[in-house]
Amino acid sequence: MKINDVSKEQTIIDKHLPEFAELCSFLRWYPDIFWDMHKPDKGMVLEFDDHQRVMMRVNARFQEGYSCCPRGISKTLCHVLMQYHTCVCYAGVTTSLTASTKESAVKIWKDKHEEILRFYPSFEKYIKKQSWGKDYGYVEFINGSAMDSLANAQTSKGLRRRRGGLEESALIDKETYDDAIAPIFNVSRTTVGGVIDPQELNGQIWRYSTSGRRL
Repeated sequence: MKINDVSKEQTIIDKHLPEFAELCSFLRWYPDIFWDMHKPDKGMVLEFDDHQRVMMRVNARFQEGYSCCPRGISKTLCHVLMQYHTCVCYAGVTTSLTASTKESAVKIWKDKHEEILRFYPSFEKYIKKQSWGKDYGYVEFINGSAMDSLANAQTSKGLRRRRGGLEESALIDKETYDDAIAPIFNVSRTTVGGVIDPQELNGQIWRYSTSGRRL
């Protein structure tokens, strides 16, 4: 009886596999709608502004980009939302959030992590484990993806990740970026079948900075 139940379940999955594939492609292309689907029925609800939706959609569709924005438009929140979206939608991917120092990267990330779980409590079911320290953050997802924190410095040289986002990007000099940071993200994600998808944004780097002001 148990064998027949498993066979029936597999048949249902096979029957709807094209629909599942289409849904996955759709959510990869529309990260803001991915998060809309995780809104709670009651309690605090996060409503995206148009510029936030545009920022996340652009981030999901291009290999590299740079966002220089004033304070208060939630660019860091959108950054972490995008990193988590990537980790859920691409099994086994590794990403990093970097900042001027490891301590700064963890401080920025952990604050937004807690905010995301307040706005989207159901999202916690995707997280397998998490670890936070003064200079280190790590979140592992149930599909094998993982995100950690790094410094925009020579201390990160030699590490390898699939994608990443740089906070406080304006503070890093070109020599350090070219020598230590950019090479971190030059390894492509390999699927379970051992295939590298040529249409996937492997090596994606997105940079974020806060615009200054003139007195």
